[in-house]
Amino acid sequence: MAGKKGFLWNLKVCATSNGTFQTVGKASDVDLDQSSGELDTSCRDDAGWENTEQGLKKWGCDIQHLWVPADAAYVILQAAFYSGDPVYCQFSEATPATGVKGYDGQGIITKCSPPQKLNGAVFVAITIKGQGALAPVTRS
Repeated sequence: MAGKKGFLWNLKVCATSNGTFQTVGKASDVDLDQSSGELDTSCRDDAGWENTEQGLKKWGCDIQHLWVPADAAYVILQAAFYSGDPVYCQFSEATPATGVKGYDGQGIITKCSPPQKLNGAVFVAITIKGQGALAPVTRS
């Protein structure tokens, strides 16, 4: 089975749930992570073996973004970092076969590193931590 080469998420953000979503352009990496905690449910009946259940789920996203100060998405992300307000996120497959599959969610910006490079391409590291569920969607 062949792997997917160069698969990328497209990420759009908005300051409000019903506003105009802006594409995070010039993103070299969009790493979406979903995970859950573990609950230890071991008891004496488990004959000396651990037993676990799935705990609370969480999601987050790390972005490496080529710094373009006037980029509308960057302006939204930076403003959300300083205000503490949430951003609304739409993650979509870059090259879907049928229909655009992805996820929608709301998160807060926990990292927005200002650019410091003297030479070469200038990237900003941005981290979004999910607030609540990340919902699977199919867009037409």
